[in-house]
Amino acid sequence: MMTKKGNKVLRCTTLFVLLAVLGSVTPVQAERPAVTEAMRPYVSEDAPVIALVHARVIDGTGAPAREGRTLILRNGNIEAVGNDGEVDIPAGAKIIDLTGKTVLPGLVHLHEHLWMFGGDAVLGVSDSYPRLYLAAGVTSIRTAGSYNPYIDLRARDRIEAGEAVGPWMDLSIYLDLFGAPRLADAEATRKYLNFWLDSGFTSVKAYGYTNRIALEAAIALAHARDVKVTGHLCMVSYREAAELGIDDIEHGFAMVPDFVFAEPARKRRAATKVDVQAERECGERALAGLADVDPRGREAKALIDTLVARRVAVTSTLPALEDLVSEIPPQTGIDMLAPPIRDYHRAYRARTDSPAGQRLVLTAESLRKTAVIEREFMKAGGLLVAGTDPAVPSAGVVAGYSNARQLELMVEFGFTPLEAIRVSTLNGAIYLGRDKRVGSIAPNKQADLLIVSGDPSRTISDIRNVFVVFKQGIGYDPAKLRESVRGKVGLM
Repeated sequence: MMTKKGNKVLRCTTLFVLLAVLGSVTPVQAERPAVTEAMRPYVSEDAPVIALVHARVIDGTGAPAREGRTLILRNGNIEAVGNDGEVDIPAGAKIIDLTGKTVLPGLVHLHEHLWMFGGDAVLGVSDSYPRLYLAAGVTSIRTAGSYNPYIDLRARDRIEAGEAVGPWMDLSIYLDLFGAPRLADAEATRKYLNFWLDSGFTSVKAYGYTNRIALEAAIALAHARDVKVTGHLCMVSYREAAELGIDDIEHGFAMVPDFVFAEPARKRRAATKVDVQAERECGERALAGLADVDPRGREAKALIDTLVARRVAVTSTLPALEDLVSEIPPQTGIDMLAPPIRDYHRAYRARTDSPAGQRLVLTAESLRKTAVIEREFMKAGGLLVAGTDPAVPSAGVVAGYSNARQLELMVEFGFTPLEAIRVSTLNGAIYLGRDKRVGSIAPNKQADLLIVSGDPSRTISDIRNVFVVFKQGIGYDPAKLRESVRGKVGLM
């Protein structure tokens, strides 16, 4: 007769063997979602098994493009990748000939929004922006703050339930913007964040107003809950934030307080109060101060070394910065805006571009410098990720169109096309901890794919020639997605 102790040993041994066996097999993959009535108007490919043949593949790792490739998509996943003629095409598979086309991983961009400015108003775009993201091949995003948290939560939940279409979302809650309290102490910060993390937010974003005490408390609490913290910083310097353990810093190196302020005085101010006016002055001075920075000089290198040593990622948002340079023409996508928002945008540009009303906050040369520092950061081993910030004051950075522009600007300022693609795919997935499922092309990964006409590894602007976008193995028609919101962005 077995004793209680013997029974316990047997149960533990059985559990150990079971876990060992389970650990030796491939993890169960996500199921391909059913195509719902809300999704159907935008879906062009929904066969359970699809063979993509004669494709050029850019896998997202930085490796060169490979010609003549076949990919098998089954049940929402990539089942096989190989040379044409060497991959068995399953019976009954739908075959799509991709001669002259390129398959890339779906873009993973990390400074996106579901709101925009429109004059004195803040406008919700939780229906239109997700469709424009998906139409551009952006299959995963991290939002960088919410003006109405419940709208963002609802948008993500509707997409996950098949009631709407759009990318997978990691939602960030602001610490200090759009009704969030000006958090000056640690206890208030903890209460505020616990409420929103319990409500479903999965990331935290500090803003320029955030002081050192609040940021330190936010980072400690978030990390205890396995949540990451990013920041558009000014009242706390990049070095201070790195020392506190921040995970990411937004807007590259365009607004670096470390370059223009004496550190000891900044530490005292940032630790004791919330000062909105000081933050505004800080941002303006930091932008202007970039003109005096050598992007390959000692000061920039020292900051890069600190960020790399502390494993702090940096998010490049070149389209938002380009919008601050008045001599550069408006970006594409303005025709997607609702007529009143288009009128506002044109009036804004006319006002800021006129000699009497000009308020330049960034020069073309400073825009180039921040991109150069970003590449130096990447070359030094830093994790550079990408986003676009389609919530600028001019309403001139439009989701989807801005994501393609991000890659174009990176290449314009010295990145190779393959580097820009990796930053916009695998690097973003690594930051999100999702790189085993998305961000690159390989067997057993999720079938999140961007297919374009042309070859972006040679001509990066071909990234705009979207043929079809796959998310979890379902193919979406980019033209139908765009047309569904043309002239309506800002109203839905």
